[in-house]
Amino acid sequence: MQMQGNISQSKYVEITSGVGGASAATEKELILRLVTANAKVAADTVLEFEGLDAVGAYFGTSGEEYAAASKYFGFVSKAVRRPQKISFYRSTLSALAPFVRGTVKAAALGDFKDISDGSFSLSMGGLTYEITGLDFSTAPDYATVASAIETKIRANADGGELWTAATVAYDPSENVFVLTGGTAGDAIIVAPSAAASGTDITGMLGWSAGSQPIVSQGTDAQSVSELLSKTLNLSNNFGSLSFLPELTAEQITEAAQYTHAQNMQYQFLVRVEPENYAQVQAAVSGYSGVCLVYDAYADNSLPHILPAAVAASADYNAVNGAPGYDYQKDDTVAPSVTDDATYDKLVPLKVNFIGRTQQAGLGISFYQPGFMQGAVEDQGVYMNEVWLKDKFITAVLNTQLGLNKWPAGEDGLTIFDTISQPVREAAKNNGTVSVGKTLTDTQKVYITQLTGDADAWQQVQTQGDYMVRKIVQKSISGTMQYVLQYTYIYSKGDQIRKVEGSHILI
Repeated sequence: MQMQGNISQSKYVEITSGVGGASAATEKELILRLVTANAKVAADTVLEFEGLDAVGAYFGTSGEEYAAASKYFGFVSKAVRRPQKISFYRSTLSALAPFVRGTVKAAALGDFKDISDGSFSLSMGGLTYEITGLDFSTAPDYATVASAIETKIRANADGGELWTAATVAYDPSENVFVLTGGTAGDAIIVAPSAAASGTDITGMLGWSAGSQPIVSQGTDAQSVSELLSKTLNLSNNFGSLSFLPELTAEQITEAAQYTHAQNMQYQFLVRVEPENYAQVQAAVSGYSGVCLVYDAYADNSLPHILPAAVAASADYNAVNGAPGYDYQKDDTVAPSVTDDATYDKLVPLKVNFIGRTQQAGLGISFYQPGFMQGAVEDQGVYMNEVWLKDKFITAVLNTQLGLNKWPAGEDGLTIFDTISQPVREAAKNNGTVSVGKTLTDTQKVYITQLTGDADAWQQVQTQGDYMVRKIVQKSISGTMQYVLQYTYIYSKGDQIRKVEGSHILI
């Protein structure tokens, strides 16, 4: 029997399948971001690495990037966790010339000697020239190859000093070629490509787009604030930030001002020394988010990396997973404070340090006292709020992206309650929010005035938090829009720093 055709089932029932409610926004990681002047990092680029080996493979193992990463990844928390990722950003406090740096090894010298008509097309500073007639047949080494290319590039006088002072260098430590524009400042550069004629050598140099070279645009010198704004805009996936190049007192102050203005987005870690700690502290004392760490050693023992490692290794999904910063240990860092006199100078200024005490003749060193500059003194409380704020942001973004529409009515408030409740529970579970902490009379009055609810303080004291939310209309960018506003009041998870006892013998 011959099989007959059928009318398409979609004429009667048509079902479209897809994944609903999937998360589009991810939570940020409280990792360390280091600002570096290393020439292997392009301007306006954030590089992230998972593990020390990856940092060493990229930067090498003899530089300051590897030294800092070694301290960072070497930390093991009290919960037996360690940081998993670190990020780097190129310093633009000085103007940078555009450059192209190979990331794959150059072709064998013998291969270059086979080239008598080498060519490529180069675009730099808005101009494009074809570099042709490159003859390497008698080149005795890679440096001669680089010099021949440099001469051809510099011959394009119409490009100005960007071209006539350009350099091409061979880096024997990594077997790569580096092309650098002749002037520092704002200028566009593109990975070289094949010319219309001749033998394309971009792949041999490691400069072709397919070779994935480091391509860095020329950049004018930026202020500290401009640099921080740019790195935060490119990626806010970090919880701690520090500079590898040494900053002036004025630059530290500017960075502190910018950090303060971001309202608890990250902590700014600053290494201070015996000669400058008092001056720096006086300049930044009013700015929140600034963590000063004292180092008595001129060779930089990197004690300011420790609090970044504590933040990055925290497990906020665990019971009591929100860490305190006081009493954190790193035995690879020598103590900078070993006497009461220095302790008594630094602690009132909220300057942190690795300090040593002893028990039964055994020295014990640990990070202390875990204080920040500005209004939020406790470093753990500050970083907990960085985490908590991001949890709320992520929940809201995913709701807006996942729903067809977030209704501006009671249903909308119910949706907010639904997405915020898991965040509140997580905060209570990990210790960011403290349940059952006794409030002072001043705190009770403040909560009552803030909420207009005479019983609100009791909920904060017994349950740890209190939420007020409403939907209002506001003019935003010249148009009236519905806005959900909320106020979240919570009892912060403080840390016991000292135990005092009385032993009474009868």
